[in-house]
Amino acid sequence: PPYAAWLSRGLAWAWLGLLVVVSVAWWAMGLRIAQYGWSEDRVWGVFVALMASIYVVGYALSAWRAKPWLASISLTNVIAAVVLCLGLLALLTPLADARRIAVNSQMQRLSAQTVTLEKFDFAYLRWEAGLYGREALANLAAGIAHPEQAAITAKAQLFIAKTQRWNSDKAVLDTAQLRSKLRVLPSQAVLDEKLLSAMAAEKDHWPLERCFQLNSACAVWLVDVNNDKRLD
Repeated sequence: PPYAAWLSRGLAWAWLGLLVVVSVAWWAMGLRIAQYGWSEDRVWGVFVALMASIYVVGYALSAWRAKPWLASISLTNVIAAVVLCLGLLALLTPLADARRIAVNSQMQRLSAQTVTLEKFDFAYLRWEAGLYGREALANLAAGIAHPEQAAITAKAQLFIAKTQRWNSDKAVLDTAQLRSKLRVLPSQAVLDEKLLSAMAAEKDHWPLERCFQLNSACAVWLVDVNNDKRLD
């Protein structure tokens, strides 16, 4: 009642424009899945697209009913709520776990040689895909039918042996190599060997660990923090 008849009808018909938006979303998602397979994000993206489709289609149906205004909203909301609850129940349990779907998809792409060994994401299986990823890595380590079976097995075994995701394959450097990775300031200062060894042994400070892996040197600025005429 607050709206003029032309505005009420216009708002109802405006929902038809969102059908185009949702259609483009489905098209884009389909292209991505066809090119790269399923990932966890794409599984959830499809679920979001499904929910958007229910709302948009359900609301758009009101354009064919003049009265009451936007008559299909109430039924659409109920249907969407039910689908939302069932979808979340499935996706957050083994019924349709997004990680399981993603792992199976990527394993199929590797077996079908759709993805090359260099581009296959072993790190995802080891660190992000939970039990499904670890089982997949174990299968790869045991050997699968593939022209590059030996290389796949070796790489899977390497990732299984890793104990931390970042920098776990850090090379052991001698003192001279460690010093070459650091640029000490001021220029006349010399980095104490005990401090150098302590820095190299640090395990919980990833920016410091990166200093010993980068080709360019990290800067270490020594200052006299306690005014004892020594650079610490």
